[in-house]
Amino acid sequence: MLFTVIYFCGIWAFSSSRKHLLITLLRLEFVVLVLYFPIYFYLCRFDYSLFFVVYFLVFSVCEGSLGLKFYFKVRIIYIYIYKACNPTILNLSTENLSIS
Repeated sequence: MLFTVIYFCGIWAFSSSRKHLLITLLRLEFVVLVLYFPIYFYLCRFDYSLFFVVYFLVFSVCEGSLGLKFYFKVRIIYIYIYKACNPTILNLSTENLSIS
């Protein structure tokens, strides 16, 4: 029951706001960890093999690293386009500033 409430709170937090992609990725990792604990407790309770838990953690780490790679790729493309459209904004030397 407790994991269900925490899971739905994580889903609500994940879907409520998307102001920053990195915060969204952290919320998604929280949901993955909440899913991990009930699976682990279930497998430990019935003395099953914990290889599934290892596979689950490997896939969740790969998912997190792909999300971060996507975040940084989008960020680099955004900075490149922003610099190409406004080259004088990122050049903050005093020669380009006009003080009236």
